[in-house]
Amino acid sequence: MNSLRNLMAAVVVLCAGAVVAETYEGVQPLTNERVRADVVLEAIAAAATPNPYEEGGSSGVAPALQTPTDRAIVQREAVEAAHAANQNLNPIAFFNSTLPPQFNGSAINTRLADEATDTGPAGKSS
Repeated sequence: MNSLRNLMAAVVVLCAGAVVAETYEGVQPLTNERVRADVVLEAIAAAATPNPYEEGGSSGVAPALQTPTDRAIVQREAVEAAHAANQNLNPIAFFNSTLPPQFNGSAINTRLADEATDTGPAGKSS
């Protein structure tokens, strides 16, 4: 048992001797070759440019629309799109990411709520 402890102690001492620590070299000397006047000129030039990091800084002012569309036309198109039978169909949900032909047309066979009758199972009236 003692020989095992001695062996382990020897291994620990050998491993500890292999560890090398960094040496402290003190404060590093400045190696700046630039003149203060050049730095001031660069600072003035940088201060004159717009801030690229501000919110929407690179976007600038949005250009005016060249051909504005009439409000009534836009509203009509929005109503048509909202009432389209296939407006909420996602092509990704279908084979090859394309809508089947029966969903591409404007008239889809749907049953409206006011056309529905209160019939139970197998068409029997309740």
